[in-house]
Amino acid sequence: MLNAELELEVHERTRELEDAYRDLESFTYTVAHDVRAPIAAIRGFSGVILPALETSGDEKLVHYMRRIAANATQMSELTETLLA
Repeated sequence: MLNAELELEVHERTRELEDAYRDLESFTYTVAHDVRAPIAAIRGFSGVILPALETSGDEKLVHYMRRIAANATQMSELTETLLA
């Protein structure tokens, strides 16, 4: 009788963990997809602005734009890792 009760409890907890895992997986997938578009926009606009800044001679702005582009790339890679 004790074994049957323990087995039932283990089965129930396993089901709860599987449900929680599915919820977490769904949440991660949704968040990752929701941030992809803004990251792509940041990468795209920084790629357009950077060449113009490089010809302006303002090294401080060029530095900042390169940092923005690099961080957007890193965010994109992290998002892809979440999706994988």
